[in-house]
Amino acid sequence: MKLLFFIFFSIIIFNNSFAQSWGINPEDTTKSSIKDTIKYEGSLWTVEKFSYKGKQNLKLSEVESALRFDKENRRLVSNARTAKTITLMLGFGGGFCIGYSLGSAIAGKPVNLPLLGVGAGLIVVAIPISMSYSKSLKKAIRNFNNSR
Repeated sequence: MKLLFFIFFSIIIFNNSFAQSWGINPEDTTKSSIKDTIKYEGSLWTVEKFSYKGKQNLKLSEVESALRFDKENRRLVSNARTAKTITLMLGFGGGFCIGYSLGSAIAGKPVNLPLLGVGAGLIVVAIPISMSYSKSLKKAIRNFNNSR
């Protein structure tokens, strides 16, 4: 049990220490409308942050209102929202299955290996979907910033 606990926290620390931050808006001073660009920072393991027109920490819905005028950006943001919803559902289900199995093990009951496997499988499926969320959202923001 101690080994499992150690491995779990080692993975979390490793992933957080190598988490990346993507600034979609490089500081390009040649553009006259630099303040009208959207900046997105986030990664698979960190909280996403948006800034637009000097406002920091905007919600996705607020950024989406700026992206709604272009048909392609609207489609990309819609795909990103769908991917985020699916990721959250799969991640919650997988986390619940793993947590229930580990909770049973801590309580001294036998580990439900099929349930543990289903939980791990759900999380493994959720990771590439989450990456498609970031990819679609970054592409929409990049399109918006390049059109400015």
